[in-house]
Amino acid sequence: MSERASVTERLQALLECRGWPCLLVTDETRVRWVASVHKPLAVVVVAGREAWTRDVLAAARQATTAAVALVGELPTSRVVSALHAGTDVVITDSDHDDEIFARLLALVRRTSAAHDPGVRYLQAEILRIDLWAESATLDGRPLNLSPTEYKLLAYLMRNAGRVVPAAQILGRVWGWAGGDGLNTLRIFVGRLRRQLGDDARRPRFVTSVRGRGYCFAAPVVEQGDEGAGAVRANEQALLLDSVSRLAEATMTCSDAVSAAQMIVASLVEEGTTDAAAILRVMNGRLWLLAQDGLSRAWESAMDPGLPLESSYASVYAARTKELAQFSRMSANRPKYSGTAALLSRENLDVGVFMPIHLGRHCWGSMGVLRRSGQPYSAATLSYFRSTLAVYASHIPRYANSCSSTRGTADEQIL
Repeated sequence: MSERASVTERLQALLECRGWPCLLVTDETRVRWVASVHKPLAVVVVAGREAWTRDVLAAARQATTAAVALVGELPTSRVVSALHAGTDVVITDSDHDDEIFARLLALVRRTSAAHDPGVRYLQAEILRIDLWAESATLDGRPLNLSPTEYKLLAYLMRNAGRVVPAAQILGRVWGWAGGDGLNTLRIFVGRLRRQLGDDARRPRFVTSVRGRGYCFAAPVVEQGDEGAGAVRANEQALLLDSVSRLAEATMTCSDAVSAAQMIVASLVEEGTTDAAAILRVMNGRLWLLAQDGLSRAWESAMDPGLPLESSYASVYAARTKELAQFSRMSANRPKYSGTAALLSRENLDVGVFMPIHLGRHCWGSMGVLRRSGQPYSAATLSYFRSTLAVYASHIPRYANSCSSTRGTADEQIL
């Protein structure tokens, strides 16, 4: 987070070149949302105006137990104030890049071991790890994992469905910077696969992607202490609050297009997703009403509308009235070849497409996409569905808003 673009760009480049993905926000409202929903290992605040910095630090500390670092050239009084406000460390931005990264790495290594009190188990088919006891079982049989093997397995499972770069794994599990230790990583992955009974040629759990890193391929479910699916209470509260605000805001819209624009802009701005689009069925095609986070080239490619063919995930959702989801576009290219072609230059690898229901019929669909490779949580998917329900409830008021340009009212639904 920052008001100072030059320092922010430097820190982002510093962290991302070492395999640490970053999400940038610029105000206390968004940091509260991002810290709750995206569950970062660390929040790095670049010091700006005193009041702004104080508000952001307070929001970050209220929203997450992750490490909070403040970066800037500050007088002693502001350093003391920041530490009292919940900052874990204050780093001088004039320090060498290697020193800044080493300080952040030490901070994350020390604080990331703390478990999430709402989630105890990670379950993937017959594999289960206990985050509190730092142990694992396979089909009920305890696994004899070394501490490093356990940390490696837990880190991969927390990033299930996403290809994690080798350098990032080495940084988070071993605390090593750069690409040093690649051979060590290969050895430990081999040991872990043997413990899990995984075949390297046809892996069930841990897959390798040549030149990129490793991926935990099986779906992972978070469970609480009693075995039920656990979702953070503050995340639920924030989602419900967002739905309420959207419901009030869309009441002021006079047509389907302006309401769609408001919804997709809100989803992207609050950090729930990186891109969103709402489409409508008209004249035997699916037409774009509004989008945010996608390029002009993509928008131009959508101008002719999409034929109602199932090679498009958005069309599949509209025609089948079911959710269409993928966690890796490359793996789903054969099924959604049309969508893959449209998104080939957008660098978006995770997507969910949902039908917009109007009674028993489908009026259109909404797609949400992200770059991180991490699938959307169950709570976030519920939030998307609730948002669409709010939008659909207003559609009767918008009945004639688009029919004059692309079809009659009888041609608007499937």
